[in-house]
Amino acid sequence: MMHTAKDSISVVIPALNEVASLPRLFASLEQQTLRPREIIVVDAGSSDGTQALVRAYAEKSEIAVRLIEAQDSRPGKSRNIGTRAAAHEIVACSDAGVRLDVDWLRHLTQSLRNGSHEVAVGSFAPDGTNLFEKLVGLLLIRPPKKVNVLYAGGVSIAFTRSALERVGGYPEDVYPCEDALFLRKVVEAGIEVERAHEARSLWRPRSSVAALWRQYRSYAWGDAQIGLGARRHALRAAFWIACLAASFGIAGSIGRILGLAALAAYLLRPTIAAFRATADVRSFFLGPLILATKDWAQLFGYLEGRVHRARGGGRDFTKRAVSRT
Repeated sequence: MMHTAKDSISVVIPALNEVASLPRLFASLEQQTLRPREIIVVDAGSSDGTQALVRAYAEKSEIAVRLIEAQDSRPGKSRNIGTRAAAHEIVACSDAGVRLDVDWLRHLTQSLRNGSHEVAVGSFAPDGTNLFEKLVGLLLIRPPKKVNVLYAGGVSIAFTRSALERVGGYPEDVYPCEDALFLRKVVEAGIEVERAHEARSLWRPRSSVAALWRQYRSYAWGDAQIGLGARRHALRAAFWIACLAASFGIAGSIGRILGLAALAAYLLRPTIAAFRATADVRSFFLGPLILATKDWAQLFGYLEGRVHRARGGGRDFTKRAVSRT
């Protein structure tokens, strides 16, 4: 396939201990109808053979593949490093834990290649392999058109290098939610973000309650650091507090009935819809468990994050977690 200058695109991938997941991403990049001219993997100090895997892939791929080693680099910094090292003006970013539709890069960069936009975000869809993962996707992942643009660019975003530099790049001291903060800076700079819904990334949801708890706790903690979602988190807390208080009889017997009914409706209505999609009776146990785990992880993470922020702590969840162990 002949490439023009406008079709010459670099793909940047942050990585840390991704030896198990990178082959799937690499395979999907090879199959793109518009293939990237180069792939830059920025490794943050992997200890599982990720660097050797990238080097081996570089030797056999027709795409130019580069490995940049950036010890202890968070995703935001890795994307900045990769973008500034890129050979082409248009840069697309993805993550190691996904696979991409064959037209992902074509759709994602279309508006950048025709000059109508400088930033575009794609969509993401769950790619569960077992019942728990499928239920997480069905219950927790919103349709692409209902996702706030600030949360849409985590695993699927393209921009011009000049646009990235104009807003100062990704924040390097924030993790997670560095992608949301970057897009907020883009919007505040008056740069219109194209929603390329057809550019789909497929990612595997968390496969256990513990992993789901860690994920949503860290997301909410990140929200607290960058000042996003305060109203949403407050409403969630108010709902649970009111329902539990009523269920324990604080508002009398009628209040108890109403509190239990509200909780049952909240947990069972989406679970019934998920059961229709899975036809597995275990959904009636796992569905409410998944919903409650997500909510309470967010409640705990947001409160923890607000306290941490008030104390003047850093904005990197992993470093904060390390400092407390």
